[in-house]
Amino acid sequence: LAFRGLTDLASAQALWQPPSNQITELDLSGNCLTDASLRELARLPRLDTLVLDGNRLTCLAHLPNLPRLRVLWLNRNSLHNLADCVHRLIRCCPSLASLSMMDNPAAPSYFNGASYQEYEDYRHFVISQCGRRLQDLDGIRVTPNERQASARAFPRIVLAPPGQGRTESL
Repeated sequence: LAFRGLTDLASAQALWQPPSNQITELDLSGNCLTDASLRELARLPRLDTLVLDGNRLTCLAHLPNLPRLRVLWLNRNSLHNLADCVHRLIRCCPSLASLSMMDNPAAPSYFNGASYQEYEDYRHFVISQCGRRLQDLDGIRVTPNERQASARAFPRIVLAPPGQGRTESL
């Protein structure tokens, strides 16, 4: 379903003929998908790999629970708030092992004008919050030393269950 000019996933339903509940990999790169269109992904309970590169995503607020998702690429979107994105991923994608967010305002790098310190802070924050399951970020393996430095820089935040509205630091 990549590069088809899709503006929402409902319009792609004809392409998702049953058994859509058997789909494990989905590439939606190069479309015009927006935040609200992510809701439709709830119909894919076995999704393991999802590529959303080059869409019009600004946040992940509508990302549904995808408990089996291990690989997620969000490159070349317009994601702005790193903390919101990461906290949504923690809630919705507990099996996430590989995340790529390159070329988003929320993911500073040398290539988009950020300093090395900003890039390092970004990596440390994501690694510390996503926990041990995250094995690579932006195509770079997470090392034990980087994991330790991340834990020191950003203690993990424990999120309250929905509706309780509190967070606590460990």
